[in-house]
Amino acid sequence: MEWSHSLCVVCGAKIPYHSPKVSWQRDFRAVRCDRNSGLEGRPFLTGVGGYVPRAIIPDCAAPSAVERRWSDEDLELSAEDVFPPLVGERLRPQPGFLFHEVCWELLMTRLASRSVPIERLYDILLSCPANRKGWLDWGHNYGGLMDRAPEGYPWEDVSIVGFIKRYLGDKNSPLSLATANPIIVPELKQALVDTQRTDVLTAQASLIVPVFQNAADCFQRLPQEVLELIQVLLPSHSVANARLASRSFASLPFSQTFWASRFDSYQERGFCFEATHPSYSSVAEQRNRDWRILYEKTGLLLISSLELKNRKRIWDLLEDLADLLEEPLSNDSLIRTLQAFPVKPSKAWRSVGGDFSAQPADRFPCGVKCREIYEQTVSISAPIRAIKISFRRLSGQQYVSGIRFIFEDHQEVILGYIVMTNERMLDIGAGCYRITGFITAVSPRGIMALRAVTDKGEVSSWVGSWKENPQTLRFA
Repeated sequence: MEWSHSLCVVCGAKIPYHSPKVSWQRDFRAVRCDRNSGLEGRPFLTGVGGYVPRAIIPDCAAPSAVERRWSDEDLELSAEDVFPPLVGERLRPQPGFLFHEVCWELLMTRLASRSVPIERLYDILLSCPANRKGWLDWGHNYGGLMDRAPEGYPWEDVSIVGFIKRYLGDKNSPLSLATANPIIVPELKQALVDTQRTDVLTAQASLIVPVFQNAADCFQRLPQEVLELIQVLLPSHSVANARLASRSFASLPFSQTFWASRFDSYQERGFCFEATHPSYSSVAEQRNRDWRILYEKTGLLLISSLELKNRKRIWDLLEDLADLLEEPLSNDSLIRTLQAFPVKPSKAWRSVGGDFSAQPADRFPCGVKCREIYEQTVSISAPIRAIKISFRRLSGQQYVSGIRFIFEDHQEVILGYIVMTNERMLDIGAGCYRITGFITAVSPRGIMALRAVTDKGEVSSWVGSWKENPQTLRFA
């Protein structure tokens, strides 16, 4: 299979590896498997690929050794370095997923000190719908870079149909942003220099306006240090709301510590990582920086710098993926059932879920919809004390990821992926009960909500997003 180009699975921009033109967009890494001939390969990260002469290698190729680059003088690509991008082939069913080298660097930065779990990342990428035109469909439009259709009913799957149209003279178009190198931002580097102070910064005065004792403010009992810590941890829009709602917060000054916290990885200036990362800014430089001025300067740069705007676009796209990679998703009872071709479900089971439509067995699909990779079977016969539903977020949607059954003796059985930090309990009432089935609300990408039915005919309230999605009848 020949590709005119492939797209980065993170930012959606082209990776022109067949072009001899030198460009940051041409350098890429891939997450692929170590055996091209079957489904038993183990995922790994390649070295940096680049120019691949079409006359020599019509497919995609990158050095298998992670430390090698395509430009190394002694490098010779072999058949083991060649792989199909994005969508597998009959003889090579496990595809490789391409990242710009700079987008991979941003992913590693977003994960901070944690390493990228390659196998988990590969499973996430493999489970998303893919199209031979080059893109992976996460459920978003790549920060405005892609058009999506159709605009119909809320439960319809809105799929990517291609790049947005280019209009002459529109310098702020995402198509223009996508060509700007998100790693090299000279204006940001200069802003870091300009905000250094030769005189050592001291903490701002902590003169607090007295709080009226008869004011209905539950925060007035807290020490100022605790209030400042809360303020530092909140996102800026929540800080604004807190200051409107509470005199205790309204009387707090915005210290250098507060402005510095805006550059933490989870805050709105987290993409300006050079300000806090020790590889770019020493402890002394961070101590002597005027963080308020830097915050203001970076706000102006988001208007004028295409490179910084593109970095923010990619940084925002990485948020959900980084969350999926950071939190452990493990369940020893899951069985890997990946098929080269999606298969029709057994008649013995009544299936419900995302769009896992089966494909004809005589040809490989021109595109791949949601892929089923693991399955699990559990038996629930004892009375249940509680049922807790786990959710995972992707592209602005919350999906059911797992179910935790808690029995009368407090033993547990888990189904799927459990995220205890994002669990909700099904409300059926006090006491123990037996489950006879579930009712689900389903979207094309997965299960959005659940409610349970007991042997006494009681039905729990919904947990999840159920109003705008089709609902099933009870299934056991």
